[in-house]
Amino acid sequence: LLKIGLTIFYHFQNKKLKSGLLQANAMDAFFDIFMSLVVLIAVVLENRFGWKLDAYLSLVLSIIIIVSALKMMRSFVNDLLGNRPAEALLQKIHELLSEERRILGHYDLLVHQYGKHRIYASVDVELDERLSLTEAHTIIDSIETALLEQQNVNLSIHLDPVNLEDLKLLEVEALITNYLKDHYPAVHFHDLRRLNGHGFRFDMVLDGGDQELLSTIHLKLEDLLKENHLDSYLEIVLDDHQLLP
Repeated sequence: LLKIGLTIFYHFQNKKLKSGLLQANAMDAFFDIFMSLVVLIAVVLENRFGWKLDAYLSLVLSIIIIVSALKMMRSFVNDLLGNRPAEALLQKIHELLSEERRILGHYDLLVHQYGKHRIYASVDVELDERLSLTEAHTIIDSIETALLEQQNVNLSIHLDPVNLEDLKLLEVEALITNYLKDHYPAVHFHDLRRLNGHGFRFDMVLDGGDQELLSTIHLKLEDLLKENHLDSYLEIVLDDHQLLP
């Protein structure tokens, strides 16, 4: 009776606190009850029918315990190493960032989830470099606060200033955007900026990290810039760790 009471207590406490330790204690108490019940059944069957089933029942019980232990171990390891965040959470972060009209773009989202209630995230956002530091801080602080209140996620935002008055840079961005949209709609890029001296640099998002495809696109874009009489030197960094579209 004591073990039954402990099992019920640990079970309901675990539902409230989502604690791996309480879950393990509940399983331990439950298997104590289960083992006692198996032994009792084996004794009754042997005394009544002469069936010697204790060895078989013990084997079945051992298998059940081993399988349950492996499942719990896998869950604990995932909590320690971190789980992939739920798609609903990624969508919520995307929506919050997209709703802020002063954010020009966002990328490089990283989310680390440890257990049910410990979630940390970071993301890069693009803002007009003409905004004051106070204005930029107010924007990102409001988003970080909203996500913490709504999803219990501790978000850290890194600012990337964007020069909206650099006409050459805007022209290059438009050419790359239109080319990828027409020929490689599943490919995206971000963080376009001038290099010191000459040329441009940006990150390209490719699923699976296809180096051959990256090289092909690289050559095509350089030819495109040459055709439009622009500096054709490009540095493209492969980005295959995107969580946001």
